[in-house]
Amino acid sequence: MQVFLDANILYKDPFLKTGYLSLLKRLAKDDHIQLFISEAAYKDVLHHFQSQYVKLITDAKYAAHHMNYLLKKSTVTVHVTEEELVQYFEENFFQNVHDGVIQIIPLDERILHKVIELELSPIEPFFHPIKDVEGQHCYRKNIQEAITWYTYANYISAHDLQDSYFITNKIEHFADVRRLKNMDAFLPHPNLAHHRMKLCFKSVRGYLNYFPELLRFSLTSNVDEILGEYLVQFAKANLNVSVLHDIIAHHLIDNIEFEIMEKLLKLKPSAVHPDYQFPGHFVPKELIDCQHVQIEQIILYRECFLISCQMTFHVNVDVYVHPIVYLESHDPQLLYSSETLLVNTNVSFFVPISLNKEKWRDKMDGIEDLAAMTLEKQEDIWQYLLSEFNEFYNKIDLQHVEMHEVEVRNVDVKNKYTPA
Repeated sequence: MQVFLDANILYKDPFLKTGYLSLLKRLAKDDHIQLFISEAAYKDVLHHFQSQYVKLITDAKYAAHHMNYLLKKSTVTVHVTEEELVQYFEENFFQNVHDGVIQIIPLDERILHKVIELELSPIEPFFHPIKDVEGQHCYRKNIQEAITWYTYANYISAHDLQDSYFITNKIEHFADVRRLKNMDAFLPHPNLAHHRMKLCFKSVRGYLNYFPELLRFSLTSNVDEILGEYLVQFAKANLNVSVLHDIIAHHLIDNIEFEIMEKLLKLKPSAVHPDYQFPGHFVPKELIDCQHVQIEQIILYRECFLISCQMTFHVNVDVYVHPIVYLESHDPQLLYSSETLLVNTNVSFFVPISLNKEKWRDKMDGIEDLAAMTLEKQEDIWQYLLSEFNEFYNKIDLQHVEMHEVEVRNVDVKNKYTPA
């Protein structure tokens, strides 16, 4: 199975270290899938990385300058250059290339001819007919997306690939949006249907949910599959809310807080409550508590549980707005109010589990499925499982819980009122 990535999928995590991208990385390393990115998309990811961190360096130097001025010292310095950022990016990205995780498809000279052809004979989805401010007919062009798509299409054709998929969050640039109904998976635009890309997906999560067999435990027989099913049942029965709160408080809260605060810093107050009509921003102060926890899914992958939970957090924030006469971001701002926000998230994490598959296989020797077992043998197996997992918490390794992904789904004001 071949998976082709758009640049925007790697903007947040270009090295595939966290979240569902880390699962893609594991699957690629184990040769379950092949990952590809075009050279143009790679350069796009690099440019996005540079832009993001150069701004952070500029802001840090600006803050250091003011701190030194305030303290009448030169103790605060920032020693990071843009060249060092590029070197860091290339070293980490090409480590994945060297490890066989992802392949970069070189620029194809034929793409230039295709772009020229599109300019002369514009077609959807890369050229959208629109009207300009004067009401004249023109086209909105998506040249970067066209280059990415046709690079992949040419590669698929040249290598006669039969099982190819594309992941992008820019649905409207590759699909007929009128045919979409908020699905994770969608068919390519009719003008692109002949390019042998089977399906496109909005997200990595959508792709993995569409192929659940990819996330199954590395089982080698029906007997191991039975064990896997039992393990998930035991996890659902024993991982209660108090255990989840304990895992969050001791192992996950720092990661969760960082992701939530980062999201809130980028959020406009007007997106949360209609009372905030002026330009402004939130300044997060404190993550107070976790109000609600509910397990959504438990999957056994390798020797870990991948647990996905819906969680709601209370977060105290200050709301800053620009006075009416000041609308630019660098102009004075006023503290408008303080609020407590309800932040609904989906948090997923790995919990390692200690297994003894050899002992299990000995117990199941000669048995291929439960239906073929006698009642006495089934009772014997159940007693074995009960004794093996009676002390369930001794089997799971809470000291090595690993954050997988934090997705902020919705933000609302806690004490929201609606005028009569």
